[in-house]
Amino acid sequence: MVNLFDKIEIKNIEFQTNSDEVSVKCIVSQGVNVFVNELIIDFSDLNRLINKIQKITKIMDLFSYFKTTNLDNGASLYYLANDNENVFKLPLSEMSEFHPIRQIRA
Repeated sequence: MVNLFDKIEIKNIEFQTNSDEVSVKCIVSQGVNVFVNELIIDFSDLNRLINKIQKITKIMDLFSYFKTTNLDNGASLYYLANDNENVFKLPLSEMSEFHPIRQIRA
């Protein structure tokens, strides 16, 4: 499979405790071509993604950057927004061993 894009910048990660899916809002790019996307991954791939981000950014405990909100249904919403201090950019090839990813182009 040929990849049309080579870089991914994570803008937001969020998930609910009562769900088995994780939403990753990101920007994928190749040269001047840039697209905003939402990827749906599972928790195994979330762990892989967190490990890769920690490795590249030298952040020891990325999960401590997540914020949480209690929802009316008893679940909790966890979210991580990429701020200007921490830029989470990865080569797209770093995600090659992930499970098949659902992509929602926004």
